Amino acid sequence: MTAENDVLTALKEQAKSLSFDVISGDNVTLSGNSYPGATECSFTIVDTTLSYSLMSLVLLLQDPSGTFLNYKKLCRKYNVQDSVKTSEKDNILKYFLGSSVSADSEKEKVPEDASSAKRDKRVKLQEPMAGKDQQGKVKSREEEKGVKRDKGPITQQQIMENLNIVVDKRGQQENDRDKTADNATDDSNILNEIDSNHIQGMSNLDPRDQEERVAIQALLSATGFEATAIPQEILDKDRVEVHEKITSFEIPVGDSASILRCGAMSTHASKRKSTLETSQKNFARVLELYAESLKQSQVDKRDPKRIRHTSSGENTKKPMGKPIIIVPNAMTSPITLLNSIDFFQNSQFVPRDVAAARLVGPKPTSVFMKRTVASRLGGGIMEYEIMDNPLRKLQRSADWDRVVAVIAQGAAWQFKGWKMGGKIDPDPVDVFSNAFGYYIGFEGAPIPKDLQGWSVKQGFLSRDKRGLDSIVYSSFWNALDEWMSVHKREYLPGK
Repeated sequence: MTAENDVLTALKEQAKSLSFDVISGDNVTLSGNSYPGATECSFTIVDTTLSYSLMSLVLLLQDPSGTFLNYKKLCRKYNVQDSVKTSEKDNILKYFLGSSVSADSEKEKVPEDASSAKRDKRVKLQEPMAGKDQQGKVKSREEEKGVKRDKGPITQQQIMENLNIVVDKRGQQENDRDKTADNATDDSNILNEIDSNHIQGMSNLDPRDQEERVAIQALLSATGFEATAIPQEILDKDRVEVHEKITSFEIPVGDSASILRCGAMSTHASKRKSTLETSQKNFARVLELYAESLKQSQVDKRDPKRIRHTSSGENTKKPMGKPIIIVPNAMTSPITLLNSIDFFQNSQFVPRDVAAARLVGPKPTSVFMKRTVASRLGGGIMEYEIMDNPLRKLQRSADWDRVVAVIAQGAAWQFKGWKMGGKIDPDPVDVFSNAFGYYIGFEGAPIPKDLQGWSVKQGFLSRDKRGLDSIVYSSFWNALDEWMSVHKREYLPGK
């Protein structure tokens, strides 16, 4: 007997009890002997010789009723290249197990069973329907024709069966009554437990709360809905008491002071307690300031001359000189003194080299421009002085107060030697706290890092689209007008 025959013999003997336990790595253990999984097994079925590896046959036989898809997955898992063909599966199972136990064959039988069931159903529907009596029972054909069957004598066995049926029905009725009584007892126990818990919980309440709780329960009871039996005087009195209780929690709001008082304090008033609790927010100081301002306004109404006197104080004195705009004195800046008039007055950007080529004579120390202010800011024409070297012309602190805008270059050394905010060599924070800051650059050019920490607005000019210059022009003047309306109102027309 060859080794191949030994493998087939061992596989046939253990085919009906195979499991994954016989597989160890690439080897298969059968009848105490270990064989390589790649061992070729050849056998003949109906004059057809088949040849598969031992591992392929073991994976098929360990679950003969499994689907062919699961078998293919196991073959991929164990690296089996010669999986059993679908057409040969049933013959192989019959060869090793003695019968074909294939899930595929079972699936093929299902449609046949379903089709036979449908045929039977159609046959039944085609049969004539039997008549039904008043109680819904199907009548036989003989009963429909009026033929009566002769009933034979009742035997003793039939009598005993009928008695058993009657006894069973009576016993079932008694059991149902017992269950109903038990359920009622359980319900009463639950209600008693709820009442005891309710009474225990009410013992911890305030006496006034207990009275209200009892009154609510009485109204919600069956007798409580008989409101017609209660006199109208009692109902009106109770309605007035409830209304007073509700309104006691309200806080009237009439003006801003009452709103602050409402937010600062919360009043909890009732018949059983009347306390005044102050929340964490305390607006007492705000109320004092409001009272002072209200008193001051009343005094001003009585003395109009006092209003005119205070409005003409030092803060509203007429400024000496024109407002100043400082531009960078650097060749790398898009806007300098040479092309400032073209941009700030004519809303057009002219390159610095073009503006320098048309210059006649020495470079001026400052230039002057005019523009019309919007009517909401007083209207009229304003004149500005533009300069790039303020150290030469601004000698006094009053001269530095005339500075309303600074075109930032992006470096702190631009402000070296300046005297803004009462300081010499002020830092950018002091400069842009006393003047409006604006940065003008080109689109796509890097923004100076120091500029990001300054209070400065930004505008970017296009390198070749001159029609977009008016956008940066409008952005600058709109922002400057808003800043001056708050910080330098004395320079606006009509102020």
